[in-house]
Amino acid sequence: MDIPDLKAWKSETYVRPRAAQNLEEEIQIFLSDTDLDTASAYHNFFGKPLELVVTMFEINPFGCSEDLMFMPRLCFAYYIHSYMEYLRSPQAKGDSDAANCFFSLVKIRAEDFRKFCREPALDTLKILAAGQEWFDAPIDIYGSFPERAASCAELLNAKTATASAPTRDAPMSKRKKLDTASIDYRHFVEHPRYGREPRITGLNPVFHHWHSDQNGRVANTAIAANLSRQKPATIAMSHYFDQKRICVDCKRPFLFFAEEQKFWYEDLGFGLESQCMRCCDCRKIDQQHQAAHKRYLELCEKPERTTEEDLEWLEESCALYQAGRLGEKSKHKALHILNKLEKSPEINRARWEKCRRILKP
Repeated sequence: MDIPDLKAWKSETYVRPRAAQNLEEEIQIFLSDTDLDTASAYHNFFGKPLELVVTMFEINPFGCSEDLMFMPRLCFAYYIHSYMEYLRSPQAKGDSDAANCFFSLVKIRAEDFRKFCREPALDTLKILAAGQEWFDAPIDIYGSFPERAASCAELLNAKTATASAPTRDAPMSKRKKLDTASIDYRHFVEHPRYGREPRITGLNPVFHHWHSDQNGRVANTAIAANLSRQKPATIAMSHYFDQKRICVDCKRPFLFFAEEQKFWYEDLGFGLESQCMRCCDCRKIDQQHQAAHKRYLELCEKPERTTEEDLEWLEESCALYQAGRLGEKSKHKALHILNKLEKSPEINRARWEKCRRILKP
């Protein structure tokens, strides 16, 4: 199959009849008439061979899988093979996001999977079913891969199209419920304001969003979003749920509370693609390190420093070195300042001694 041309990309867009003088003008007419989602997929994928797109999934699985969700069928039929090739490659090891997005894509475009690539998709689902640990996907965050793969395989083996995006007003009896009582939240990191237990609201709408994975949600914890206060996004988020996460720094489980998300995306103005990767304890430490690094750079840029500023620079250097944010080369610079300050009668000896213990243990 050849790389999809402009005709394939235009196959599902009504382009108003207008004379184009050249190919560039024809492309601009198409982009002005198509929807934003298709235009985004076109900009990211047009003209690219499968082997190049495979590397794109390694860098940004969220964005690439979202583009696959919205691109025309003829283009999907070509580029979906790059996604499956990536999931089967050694480079996908530990990429839980790429594996997770594939399950969602199968459910949304099951009919196209059946028409264009049913057998390769079934083979990929078998790999995912057996690779929960290989993809580094904790079951309490991503759900059971064998169960999700079996559910997707059932859709692909169906004779008629039955897949559809879940409706927001689906009856409670048809929703996937999460037994929160079976999870021991005592081991979750405690939030200083919200604690460590889910905050039950009784609201449990069903909707799809790339950044609100259904398997990480805690059921019946939703609060309504104010869409007018969110940054523009491909898919707006109508509700926020308490979300189960694993901290990237300390590896402990924590909850990203719905109230926090509302504050992030509506008050602070973060984009919906922003993800909370650290628990509240590690976020505080990370903010301290960022402040230390900012002050460190400010002092580095000063052409001349006082003795007190040298000592402050030394303290910031030691803090960043302990956190693994400065390397051995920076340590040698710090040792030079340490030796220089040792002879100064003006310095605070207790502060200097603390730095010495870090740099010369």
